[in-house]
Amino acid sequence: MLPSVRLFSVVWLVLGAESLRNKAQSNWRRKARLQSSSGRSIEERLDALERENALLRSEIASIKKLSSFTLVALGDLHLDPENMGGHLSAREQIVQALDSDQAVVVSVGDLGDKHEGMKYPDGTVGQAGCTSCFHHARDYLEGFGMPFEVIAGNHDLEAMTEFQTDEENLAAWMTAFSKSEPYFRREIAHKTIILGLSTTRFRDAPLSSHEVHIDDIQLAWFEKQLRAHPASDGWKVLVFTHAPPMGSGVRALQRVHIKVRLPSAQCGDIFAIKAPRLFFFFA
Repeated sequence: MLPSVRLFSVVWLVLGAESLRNKAQSNWRRKARLQSSSGRSIEERLDALERENALLRSEIASIKKLSSFTLVALGDLHLDPENMGGHLSAREQIVQALDSDQAVVVSVGDLGDKHEGMKYPDGTVGQAGCTSCFHHARDYLEGFGMPFEVIAGNHDLEAMTEFQTDEENLAAWMTAFSKSEPYFRREIAHKTIILGLSTTRFRDAPLSSHEVHIDDIQLAWFEKQLRAHPASDGWKVLVFTHAPPMGSGVRALQRVHIKVRLPSAQCGDIFAIKAPRLFFFFA
C-alpha cells in the first residue's frame, strides 16, 4: 500500500507587480533623460543602466528563491520491511519530481507497520515502535537525499515487548533519529518556519492509545516559538502533529473526540493562541 504522500509547494513573492512596474517606468524616464544629454556620454550611461537592470533582475531572482519552498509531507508510513515495493516506488517518484536542493521532507509519525513478527534487514524481528523499526525508517527517509524531520505518532510508542514505559520508547525513538527533544523547528524560507510536536504517551493514555497527547514541555516551547515569530513581523508558521491533539477541539476520531468529551482544560488547549498565518498539518 502506497504511503500517504502530499506535496505542498508554496511561493511567496516579496516584490509585487506594482513595485516592478514603478521601477520599469522609472528606468524609461531615465533613458529619456539620457537621450537628451550630450552625445559622448549617452552610450556609457546606457551601459551603466543595463548593468543596474541586470543587478535588479538578479536581486529579484534571489528574493523569489528565498521566499519559496517545497514540503514533502509523509503521513502514516507504516513501513513493512518485508513489503517495501510501494514505498520505494513512491519515494523514487517524489525524488524525480522535486529539486532536492529546495525540498524538505516531514514524516508525521507511525513509522512501522502494526503487525507483530516483522523481520528487519538487520535480521531482528519486531513490531511498530521497536528499535529496529526506527532504524529501518531512518534509512528509508535518508534515501530521499533531502533534509528531513520526524515527529512521533501513537504507534511509534507501542513496542510493548521491548520497552516497559512510554518514556523509554520515546527515548529510543529520539536516539535513533539523533534528537535531543521530541519536537523540531526549521526555517525553510524567508520568515517561514515549520514546527513539529510529538505525542508522548501510548501505554499511559487514559482513554485511547489513538489519542495524540502534547505534553506541557512541548506546549510551553510551542508558545515560545509563536511569540518569537509573530505574524505582525511577517512570519508564517506551519505546524505538524500526528493527529489533532487532545484538547484542540478538532474532532477527528469518533471513539476519542466525540463519544468522550473531556473539557479542554483537562487536556491543554493547544489552539487557544490567536496567531494569524498559522497553518496545521496532520496525518
